[in-house]
Amino acid sequence: VTHALQTALKQPDEAEACQQEANGQAAATIAHYRAVVYDCLGEKAHAFEYFTRAYDLLQHHPGQAANVLDDLGAYYMSLGKPHLARSCYTQAIAKKTAIGDVCGQAVTSGHLGRLLVAEEQYAEAVDKLEQAVAVGMQTDNIREVARNSNSLAQAYMALQDYSRATQVLDTCIRLTAQHDFPDLLAHAYVGQAGLLRQ
Repeated sequence: VTHALQTALKQPDEAEACQQEANGQAAATIAHYRAVVYDCLGEKAHAFEYFTRAYDLLQHHPGQAANVLDDLGAYYMSLGKPHLARSCYTQAIAKKTAIGDVCGQAVTSGHLGRLLVAEEQYAEAVDKLEQAVAVGMQTDNIREVARNSNSLAQAYMALQDYSRATQVLDTCIRLTAQHDFPDLLAHAYVGQAGLLRQ
């Protein structure tokens, strides 16, 4: 995997040689790609350098800037800095809301909800994840709806609201079985098993 990622870094080199804009969307896309690959390689300083560069180049492109913020949020989570990750996700949601990116709002709200679950801030997590599921139902991204539903059930269980957790998991199982998402279906069944132990 490491070799593959290092090989992948050669592709932006070729892309930069082909593109002529010093400060354009192409340069931003290349920087964003580099950041993600460096993050996967564990080269955190380089990752941050390129995340920052990509974001700076995308100030007039809120949709793409929001995508950089999503990945930057995951980067901060990997560093154990949830407060910075939360700031990134909150900014990304605001940008996606401003441009009417409904699917993007659902995805990032789910990220934020899972962050809050990890931080044991369950009441706030429920609020964010309920929003993520509700917004996601307006899109065709059923996989994201199911993923956020699993996380929502986890938050309900932590709050000992087993009735709502059961309802959410039942819906999640129906969706994942219908649309053939075996990994998420397995998570939902694990959640049901947890409820049976209560």
